[in-house]
Amino acid sequence: MIKKSFCLWLMIMFLWIGHLFGQQENEVLQETVRVVNVEVPVRVYYKGKPVDNLIKNDFKLYEGGKSQDIHGFILKRKKIKIQELALNAEQVQTRMGRYFVLVFRITHYNDYIKDGLEYVFDTILRESDQLLVFINDRTEFFKSLTDKVSVNAKLDRILHDVSLGARNKMLMYLKEIENLVNKHKFEMSLRSKIANKHIFISDYFRKFLEVWKIYKRKHLIPDINKYYNFARFIKNIDKEKWVINFYQFEVFPDIIISSESMRQIRQLIGEWQVSDNQELSSFSRILSRQIIEIEKELSVARDFPSEEVAKIFHNVDTTFHSIFMKTTFGTLLQDMEYREVASELESSLRAITARTGGELVVSNKLDTALDRISEVEDVYYMLTYAPKDPDKVGKIKVKLNNRKYKLVYSPNLRTGYLSQFLEEKQFKGKTVKIEGLKFKKEKLMFGISDFYWHKKEGGMLSIRIRVKDQQGKSVFDQKKNIKATQKKINIALNIRGLKKGDYNVVVDVSDLYTKKTTTQHLRTGSGLCP
Repeated sequence: MIKKSFCLWLMIMFLWIGHLFGQQENEVLQETVRVVNVEVPVRVYYKGKPVDNLIKNDFKLYEGGKSQDIHGFILKRKKIKIQELALNAEQVQTRMGRYFVLVFRITHYNDYIKDGLEYVFDTILRESDQLLVFINDRTEFFKSLTDKVSVNAKLDRILHDVSLGARNKMLMYLKEIENLVNKHKFEMSLRSKIANKHIFISDYFRKFLEVWKIYKRKHLIPDINKYYNFARFIKNIDKEKWVINFYQFEVFPDIIISSESMRQIRQLIGEWQVSDNQELSSFSRILSRQIIEIEKELSVARDFPSEEVAKIFHNVDTTFHSIFMKTTFGTLLQDMEYREVASELESSLRAITARTGGELVVSNKLDTALDRISEVEDVYYMLTYAPKDPDKVGKIKVKLNNRKYKLVYSPNLRTGYLSQFLEEKQFKGKTVKIEGLKFKKEKLMFGISDFYWHKKEGGMLSIRIRVKDQQGKSVFDQKKNIKATQKKINIALNIRGLKKGDYNVVVDVSDLYTKKTTTQHLRTGSGLCP
């Protein structure tokens, strides 16, 4: 990890982190860091098992492609379950304090979770531990656990109430889907009387996807800022740190392929594919694509940088364990079943758990899963070096003399790099735009937006303007690279000396950072040119 010279107030951070997996408005990601010393945590595996017999000379460390001297080298071991009876009193007293974070993402608080919570307080937590708890959108902090019975009882009540609220919200979406399916089944039973059945079916698929996407955006996609701020917060806790995630798989209604209504739809699609009616033939392809899109949306987690998020937690000296719990949901509708859907949150937890030396268990028997997690030993090496430039740390690379071992470490050691990654990712998905192109009174005017822009470095654009007359002869051709100091810029260029007539104007703009280009044409009329 990197020791930083900025101060952090605990209560302010609580306001920042809110709930790790809650959905709130985006916050600005920013961080100013001066590096005093650099600690690089490295986990080494051979055939899936940690390697614990290496020495300093087995490692080579590079920053920005340049070799670095490894000054400090420590093999660290830790696991939750400690046999304190085997230690003498002095060793127990001098042992580093522990900081636990319990993260619950649930919609159904059942006896399994209740038993798991009791196991945590009876077997894992000690009175000297500190505890931070996230329950969906609720946060609780316990500085002392001298009265574990009352803390357990309080969390039991909160888990019950918060999960019930989350379940009711989910039921609203499920009821909307059920109503949609019921309406569709009724109207399909009268399909011989329905005009434009292809439009009706397409509208059914479209509405299903709309409900799913809203549900997914609100409940399944975690807020990246919460991860970022939580990483900054826990990095500065000077204790032995553990995070245990309790995650219930998300479920959502699926349009069963074998249902009677879907069988009828597929039969109609097959008929329309060979139809002479061009509109029906075209819609058969549209409907087939919609079915594929529904399957894809329900099955694949996308658009969340799970691996990048995992990297920031690799450097906060915290071990993450995760327990994934199955959930069941019955339905009386023959045309629906509830299926588990992949979420960005699930993918992120898997990546973070793997990178931080934790254990992932899929089980509803939480007491058994927690017992297994408690026995897992996290083994890793801490390599320390002094950077040549204390104000900036370049990309890290670690090598081993023995290449048969697998290395797990993060090449980017600051949590702040994630903000730059997200900013670049956002703009790489956009195409630079030309807006308001017009030519009036010997002046060509237009605006440029959606290019990559950094608050310190600005943006870099290449602009080429070409003007040709009616015969295709070039009368103006200029190219210039400019630095954009604002997120949107306006161009006003005087083009004098043109004779009265019609002209073709072509404007090419290239974003030199993202390599995205765009072109816009303008044909001027006789009345618009000088």
